[in-house]
Amino acid sequence: ALASFEQALSLWRRQNNIAGQADVLNATGLALMSLGETARAGDRYRQALALWEQAGRGVGQGYTRNNLGMLHFAGRHYDAAASEYARAMELLTAAGDNRGIAYVRHNQGDLAAARGDTAAAIQAYEDSLARKRSVDDKYGAALTLTRLAQAQLTAGGAE
Repeated sequence: ALASFEQALSLWRRQNNIAGQADVLNATGLALMSLGETARAGDRYRQALALWEQAGRGVGQGYTRNNLGMLHFAGRHYDAAASEYARAMELLTAAGDNRGIAYVRHNQGDLAAARGDTAAAIQAYEDSLARKRSVDDKYGAALTLTRLAQAQLTAGGAE
């Protein structure tokens, strides 16, 4: 997969397609993160951000900042994760990207839960769920429902 991403990146570079390069770098960051290669993932995300900014693509920046927030969250750098999620929310809200906002809200719920703020987690998950349903994202809704149920159990609501 990483070799294919590198081939795609090379093709986008030859075409001087900045957004294409940013998209591949962002996707490569996700792949590297799933492989536990956090330093390399962070490097790809930062490269993608610079290109999204150069291309003037706020939505792309928002998705990449969300992913960078997930990377910080995985490393338990909660303040850095919160900062990235907040910036992602600003960018995605400005662009009106409800699906992207839904995923950031889900991640903010995870962050609140990790910090022990169950009420804020539930609120974030409920907002995420409503947004995912509004864009007919059944897979995303199922993920968020699972986290919402876990938060509700933590809060003492077994029903």
